[in-house]
Amino acid sequence: MRWHPLRGGTAWLTEPDRLTADLLGAVLGFLVLAGVRMAYRRLRGREGLGFGDVKLLAAAGAWVGWDGLPSVMAIAALSGLAVAALQGLRSGKLSASSKLAFGPYLCLGLWLVWLYGALAFG
Repeated sequence: MRWHPLRGGTAWLTEPDRLTADLLGAVLGFLVLAGVRMAYRRLRGREGLGFGDVKLLAAAGAWVGWDGLPSVMAIAALSGLAVAALQGLRSGKLSASSKLAFGPYLCLGLWLVWLYGALAFG
C-alpha cells in the first residue's frame, strides 16, 4: 500500500480499485474488535474495551484498507503495552484491573500506517 493524500475520504475517486479493500477493512476492523470486546465481557464479566475503539478500528480499516489493519493493531498493542509497563514501573503497581485507554494507541497506529504504509511482516 502506498501513501495517498486523499486516502480515506475520497480516495475511491482516484483509486477505485482500492474500494473493495477499504470496505473490507472497515468490516473486518469492526468485526475483529467487536469480537474481542464480546469475548472479554463474556470471560471476565465486565467491560474491557469500549465501543468507540471498535468504531475507530472500523474507520481505520476504511482508511488504510484490510491490508493495513494488522500493522495498525500491532503498533497500537505494542505502544499501549509499553506505556502500561512504564506506568507500572513508575507507580509500582500494575494489575489485571488497571485501566488504559486504547483509542490513542489505535490513532497512533493508524497515523503511522497512513503516513508510511503497512509494516513488513514475515
